[in-house]
Amino acid sequence: MVSMWCGGRTLVEIEAWLLTFIRKHEGEVKQQANQSSTAQRARRFAIRIAPDFGLLCGVLGQIVAYKAAEGEGTVLPIIDMLPQMVRAGDYDRHHAALRQITTAASRVETFEACLALRGHFKAGPSAKMDVVRNEVTSAMLFQSFTGLNDEE
Repeated sequence: MVSMWCGGRTLVEIEAWLLTFIRKHEGEVKQQANQSSTAQRARRFAIRIAPDFGLLCGVLGQIVAYKAAEGEGTVLPIIDMLPQMVRAGDYDRHHAALRQITTAASRVETFEACLALRGHFKAGPSAKMDVVRNEVTSAMLFQSFTGLNDEE
């Protein structure tokens, strides 16, 4: 479910997947699980469970930092951001930077905007966050100028 959450799926799509999963694994019951028109199960995931996954990612980050302090590896920049990225539903650090820069109201809209800009991104997972933010800003500027040419 976290991959669906961070992959830009809507709550309705997540709800449909959850309903299928529940019906497949609920066993012998008198009344089968109902479909929610308001995506209640997916909303519950977004409100209650995604923050818990973020917390677990924070614990993972602390373990990695401890190991790095003992000289058993290095801390990648993404490890520090992982808890907030999971809570917000960010696919990668470019998506997180785009979410922070733009005023898009929805996680899905931000994901789709990130996919549209993906061809302009070159920084990998170990790049500094400033490099990632600069790439996102440059891609947004380039898209703005390209949009001006299309209107003429």
